[in-house]
Amino acid sequence: MDISTILKKAADRSASDIFIVAGLPLTYKINGQIQREGEERLLPPDTQDLIEKIYELADHRDIHELWEKGDDDFSFAVRGVSRFRVSTYKQRGSLAAVVRVIAFSLPDPVKLGIPDSIIHLADYTKGMVSAESFEVFENVTIEKS
Repeated sequence: MDISTILKKAADRSASDIFIVAGLPLTYKINGQIQREGEERLLPPDTQDLIEKIYELADHRDIHELWEKGDDDFSFAVRGVSRFRVSTYKQRGSLAAVVRVIAFSLPDPVKLGIPDSIIHLADYTKGMVSAESFEVFENVTIEKS
């Protein structure tokens, strides 16, 4: 199993997270849904190998902190693929990791369903914008004073 392929697949599928846990298949979280990659369960040597390869991709980060403290958090980027935030930890005698996929670009607010009235709040150059509660209304008009 190649970690570079796993990371690219996650970015291509717009996954938010990758779960590397012994006893479970490689797992992605896509659109809020957990999706397992096949049926083959990862064994402790598999998770250790994948996590060691992640450390190599992260500019050969020192893995000793993980072994000594039992957990480690860091981030790295793969050119042309994405950025990644990694949380590694020891679990039941084996290594595990959750990898958050962070896109290089921001998502389109229109595709996220954010109304124009909310998007244009950033256009104010004076004063303060206070948001006390948030409800989505169809035809919202915001008056400038």
